[in-house]
Amino acid sequence: MYVKKLSEDERLELQSRVNKIRKLQEEDICFGCYNFEEADIFPDDGLIIYEDDLIRCQFERYPRANGQTIIVAKDHYEDISEMPLEY
Repeated sequence: MYVKKLSEDERLELQSRVNKIRKLQEEDICFGCYNFEEADIFPDDGLIIYEDDLIRCQFERYPRANGQTIIVAKDHYEDISEMPLEY
């Protein structure tokens, strides 16, 4: 399922991230906004490939496909449909 076979530690770390995201969602906390404050869901780890005032793009630490990239708006939006087309 992933590009490379995950070690047991990597699998546990990934599951911990999934659990943290679920917990934040249950508490109605945006995990994107939370990550910009705490940097522990998608840590930098040298994986950021582009960043400006509007967005951050970084490679996924545990990609399911080569080059899988996470793109997160720095402003909060309830839904992607609320984002301006200029992004």
